[in-house]
Formats: sequence, structure tokens, C-alpha cells
Amino acid sequence: LRGFDPVNVSVHSTDPALRARLFGHPSGELPILPNLRRLAAAGISVDAQVVVVPGWNDGNHLRDTLEALLLDSGPVRSVGVVPVGLTDHRPRRGGERPLRRPCATEAREVLDLVRRAQERALDELSTRWVYASDEWYLLAGIEPPGSGHYPDCPQRANGIGLIAAEMEAMHRREAPVSLEGDTIATGTMAFPFVSRLVEGTGCRVIRVPNKLFGTMVGVAGLLGGRDIISRLREVGGSPRGPALPGPRLFLPSVMFNRDGLTLDGLDARAIQSETGMRVRVLWTLAGLRSREAG
Repeated sequence: LRGFDPVNVSVHSTDPALRARLFGHPSGELPILPNLRRLAAAGISVDAQVVVVPGWNDGNHLRDTLEALLLDSGPVRSVGVVPVGLTDHRPRRGGERPLRRPCATEAREVLDLVRRAQERALDELSTRWVYASDEWYLLAGIEPPGSGHYPDCPQRANGIGLIAAEMEAMHRREAPVSLEGDTIATGTMAFPFVSRLVEGTGCRVIRVPNKLFGTMVGVAGLLGGRDIISRLREVGGSPRGPALPGPRLFLPSVMFNRDGLTLDGLDARAIQSETGMRVRVLWTLAGLRSREAG
């Protein structure tokens, strides 16, 4: 069983009836706590995720979910709270309560609920245990916390603590990096933050709308390779053709899976061929630890 430890579990709500509705489950209830207890009995720990849908599982529902998970925290080593992402391809069903993205006020309310749950977890578990994704801070217009907020958080893949890591790395950098003539492409959500971090380096940052899933999806990790190609042509990137010796195009590593492919099946070499720019996969803005395409 050790190969299954830990496992990622989509919780969303500990209310069995509400959880069933969130999952579109045909039965009336979809309990999660008994399953978490069975995992604990087998010696398997859990990294849980709660996707918050405004008007569904936020507010008191979110408070109750975090409280129930904390009371049953044996198998749950961490909880990540993220906002719902809605694509343009989602089917509309008659009579269904509409789904929508959270507004700034709702984002601040979620951050407050997470903060209160963290305070209790620090008292009872000596760890913050539950973490809000970076996206909540961007939605709320609040400066994200520093890296000291995330020392034991294992949920970076859920977009938690990435901004803090970049900020810390930038502060450690001894001298400014020259990126004159280069371009960094990122999603609409992180665009203001990335622009601020590379200010003074001479680098152009372009905001890339998501055409693969729809404009409500703003995170860089869900961008398609053709989103990048299309946007570069719109803003006047390099012409299509062989890779040029000069300008570089830095792309966030979260766009690519373990096989080096984007969600629409392109690798860095293909994007390089289409854009005529030297593509580099960017692991961190500060260190520029990247692997060059080609």
C-alpha cells in the first residue's frame, strides 16, 4: 500500500447530499468521511482538495467542511482550497443552479475562513494544514503571504505557494538578470504579478487568454500551445519559421506534462517552430532554471 501513500482526494464538501449534487451523482448522497477513515485504517494519508463553487459549497458549507476534516484529520495531512474553474465547453442543463466564478468579495470571505481554520489547526496539529490557492489572493486583490506561510504544504501542484516561492527567489537574487528583447508568456491571472517581478529586466510579458477552455480560465497551467502561438501573432511576435538566434520565449513549466506536452499536444520544439523564437521552459522566474527547446 505504500505506493498509494499519499493519495489526492477531491472532497469539495463533507455534506453527503451536497457532495452528490456537486459531483452530479445520480444517488442522493455521496459520503466522503467514511472513505477517508478507511484510508487511514490502511495507513494511507490524504492530500484533500476543496473546489469552492460560489452559492454551492462556500460560506457556512466551507466552514463546516474544514471543521469536519480537521476533526477527522488522521488521514488528511493537508487540504487545498481552490476556486472553481469554468470552461466554455461545459454543457448547460435545464433547471440547474448556475455556476459562476467567485468575485473579489467572495474571495476575501474564503481567505478569512481558511485563515480561521489555519489558526485552529496550528493549535491542534502544529501546522497550518489547510491552504488557499494563490488564485484566491489574486481574485481578492490581496498580496499573497511569504514563503514562511507554506513550509510544510505539499500542494504546489494545486497552485498553492507558487507566488511565495517566486518572491523569495527574486529577493535572493544578487544581481538583476538581463532579458532585453525576450518575452515571457503567462495566463491572464498571473500577468500583473509576473510583470511586476520582471520589471527592469527589459523583458516583455504577454497576457495570453485561454482559447482552449475559455476566457474564464486564467491560470497558466491550463494554457494550450496554440494559445501561445495565436497570442504571439496578435501582439507581433516573431514570424513563423526556423528558430532565431536572438529573442527567447519563456513559457511556464506548468503548461507541460511529464512527457513535455501541452494540453493540446504540442511540445516546446513545435511551439518554437511555429513562433520562430527560441523557446525555453521556465521553472522559476528568478533563477531562470530552464531547458532550451531543440
